[in-house]
Amino acid sequence: MWETILFFTFATVCLLIYLWHWNTLTIPMKWIGIAHAINTLTLAVGTIMTLNNVDNNLYIFHFSLLLLHTAYALAFYFAIDHLLTRKLILVSIGLFITISLIFSATIQPLNEFNSYSRVLSNLLLAGMSLRYLYKLFVEVKLARIEQNSFFWVSVGLLFTSVGSFFAYGLMSYLIGLSRYHAKQIYLLIDAMNFLLIGVLIVAVYVETLFTLKRHNR
Repeated sequence: MWETILFFTFATVCLLIYLWHWNTLTIPMKWIGIAHAINTLTLAVGTIMTLNNVDNNLYIFHFSLLLLHTAYALAFYFAIDHLLTRKLILVSIGLFITISLIFSATIQPLNEFNSYSRVLSNLLLAGMSLRYLYKLFVEVKLARIEQNSFFWVSVGLLFTSVGSFFAYGLMSYLIGLSRYHAKQIYLLIDAMNFLLIGVLIVAVYVETLFTLKRHNR
């Protein structure tokens, strides 16, 4: 129980930081804040339902994932000023929503954990993160890359997406064999969520700090 309280405390602090700095955030960072709000709200509702002995709360994770993935994808859409890449991101959003709904209607219905959709989401987000990092290192070649807030977001999402990609893939296999081992994998996913929240906090402070310095010059 203590880890749940710690997580929601950390997540709430992160959300309040984004809200406090909302007017100074760029459009990509605002979408990251929206994504974090969706994720936090979903986990809070899911936890409340579990504490109230609701038989099945998995359906909310099916539908919230569509919103969460869309928010993250739109953040990359506005962060990458490359026409073809932007078109591909929009297409990927439509494909992801379509495929996820098909999964929810067939192989992983609303009363089952949607690990296949999450694997697909993490694969797409990892690709977007790599595309943004390619832009920074190859196309733009920033001298002080640590002063770019979305660099931190991309690194955080790349690391957690790759880790979650394998974790969710393994968990979809383990759920049918051993719920104990599946739970251990889920604890790993929780650890990566903590890491991502920490990176998101760093990103918003990097953005506000260096934006303020540039305005004061």
